[in-house]
Amino acid sequence: MRLCRHFIIGFVIIAGFLSCDYKSVSDQNVDFIASTFIKQADSSIIQTFKTWGYGRRGEAEIWSKQIGDSSIYGILYFDSKDTTVISLSKLTEFRKDFKISIDLDTIRFWRFLFKGINNKVRIVAIDTLGRDSIFAETYDLISVFPNNNPFQHFKELTELKDSLGIIGSSYIPRIGEFIQFYLSPEYVLTYLPDTSLFDNRYKAIWMKEFSKGKTIDKIWNLRKLDQPKDNG
Repeated sequence: MRLCRHFIIGFVIIAGFLSCDYKSVSDQNVDFIASTFIKQADSSIIQTFKTWGYGRRGEAEIWSKQIGDSSIYGILYFDSKDTTVISLSKLTEFRKDFKISIDLDTIRFWRFLFKGINNKVRIVAIDTLGRDSIFAETYDLISVFPNNNPFQHFKELTELKDSLGIIGSSYIPRIGEFIQFYLSPEYVLTYLPDTSLFDNRYKAIWMKEFSKGKTIDKIWNLRKLDQPKDNG
């Protein structure tokens, strides 16, 4: 238990204090970077980021499953050379996407860590008092997740966001039908297909914000933030 506790504490420290590693974006190259992004962003990519919100803290990635305006569950994802960790609290919602074949007590435990190493999985559960328990040293990956491998799923999402060069995304349809993609802490590229779909309570505020930037290919807006986004 002590080793597991050290691992969790170490994970939080790494997530909170390592410096961000994002593509260098400046006034000189941001137009090129935005143009490259737009060429890649087909309808399937747009749909992906309507379903999955992305953020980060140091080397930890945060992926949030969205349905409409609701965040169904979120996971912390950390991938090193030989170990991948998925940490989450809303296990009931998570297992609707990633069926888990073993019983896990969601009444006694509130957070679960799945640690993947070489097609093996170690499961650590945290109770409401902060105590951790190991269910077993290792399980075969396929025996835990027989239908859909979450490690592969989030690896593919990570590869996608890396290929696009973003450090975050945001989609809040109750405000309007647009997605913000953070190219850096300063620059935001927004997919803005139809301004008529804005909630009128927020439209003027956001139109003023977008007016600070420039329109690209009719449905995109590129702007520089007044205050850089705090990204860890």
